[in-house]
Amino acid sequence: MQLRAKGISSELYPENAKINKQFTYAEKKGIKNLVFLGEEEIKNGTVTFKDLEAGEQKTVSLEEFLG
Repeated sequence: MQLRAKGISSELYPENAKINKQFTYAEKKGIKNLVFLGEEEIKNGTVTFKDLEAGEQKTVSLEEFLG
C-alpha cells in the first residue's frame, strides 16, 4: 500500500513459493526490481531490494526505502 500511495507500481507474488520460482515469474513479467520482506526484514524493520538488471542487492531501513 505504501509503495502504491507513492505512485510506484507494485504487486505481490500470488502464492507461497520458493524464491527461484518467484525470480522466474518476475523475469517473465519484465519486472526490474524486487523487494523482499522476509522474517528477518520484518524483525529488523528493514527491506531488501534487488535490481535484476544490474544484479545489485541492498538491505536498508524501511524508512530509508520509503523516503
